[in-house]
Amino acid sequence: MAREDRRSKPNKVIPEKEGKILNDGEELFSTVFRMSPDILTLTTFPDGIFIEVNDRFLEITGYKKEDLIGTSVIDLGLWNDAAARVQMIEMLRENGSCSNLESTFRVKSGEVRSGLLSASLVRVGDKPHLLTISKDMTGIREAEATLDAAREKYEEMIRCAPNGLLVLDVSGTVTMINPAYTEIWGFTEEDVLNKHFSKINALSQE
Repeated sequence: MAREDRRSKPNKVIPEKEGKILNDGEELFSTVFRMSPDILTLTTFPDGIFIEVNDRFLEITGYKKEDLIGTSVIDLGLWNDAAARVQMIEMLRENGSCSNLESTFRVKSGEVRSGLLSASLVRVGDKPHLLTISKDMTGIREAEATLDAAREKYEEMIRCAPNGLLVLDVSGTVTMINPAYTEIWGFTEEDVLNKHFSKINALSQE
């Protein structure tokens, strides 16, 4: 008597359910698009007319949805650096997508914000459209600028100090010396920088 084949067989999509599956997929995409913490837009390509934006885009830019749909990014002056948009368009025409393109964008208030943008060409109906995902980098760039300014002020204080000073990192390697240090000890920057402080002590005892 023939034995029953109990091996699992691949599931087949029942034709009458295909429409429901597609509708469910569109609903899922719409939900993810709307609720994403990133900034998402769907525009026509290459003219950049807004078809859809998510809530995060509205929050960051200050625009209302009715102000955007049917309007182009060019008319809004959204790209603070027009050359960066031209570069993006060229990359999309060549590769169909681009990743981590950093640029600046002008929001409704006139404030210029930094963004890290990735984009991909998609077809909606029979026409090409552009799906973009962006991260607002403004806070990070402002924090970096603040740290850079503080570092420059600190280094200037070291350079202007009347006493001989050297700066060590956590491993004990010399990362900076001031002019007074070279005058007092007679070492050049080449003698001291990027060397462990123990070697500097040995030099001073020679």
